[in-house]
Amino acid sequence: MTGPDQAAQGLIRSADGKELLTRAEAVALGPTYFDQRIADAMQRYQRAVADTAEAQRRLTAVRVSKTSKKRELTVTVDARGRLIEAKFSGRAHRELSAVELSKLVTETMGAAQAEAQRQAVEITSVFRPARPRVDIEEIFKGGFPSYPPAAGDQTSDVRS
Repeated sequence: MTGPDQAAQGLIRSADGKELLTRAEAVALGPTYFDQRIADAMQRYQRAVADTAEAQRRLTAVRVSKTSKKRELTVTVDARGRLIEAKFSGRAHRELSAVELSKLVTETMGAAQAEAQRQAVEITSVFRPARPRVDIEEIFKGGFPSYPPAAGDQTSDVRS
């Protein structure tokens, strides 16, 4: 909470609002205090860049293969659930009716996509806040659930 009293005192606060020191104390510490703050910020930035690159590498490497119960079909999908490969074994694709074949493909793909989604959510979990305002897993499933606003949030739910 900032205001005239705080500005008059010349308080320096962290991004999360913690009082660090007064401007007079910071000036007395000299440029090394600010140099250290900048170095710390750069270190956090470099760590975030490295974490992002690692997550991208891991997401790119995700491949999930699932085989149907009777082993007629094996599908492989990527982290986004896109089909990479489909392999039919034997004559299953010729012996099944169109409805059976469609169900076989849909169920096997669904199982592979669900596992790929679970892995993607796990990989990206480091980027989520401890208390997400949006359920990431629900969005991956295609839903947009309504959540109560966080304490102090003045925005309203547009669906209300």
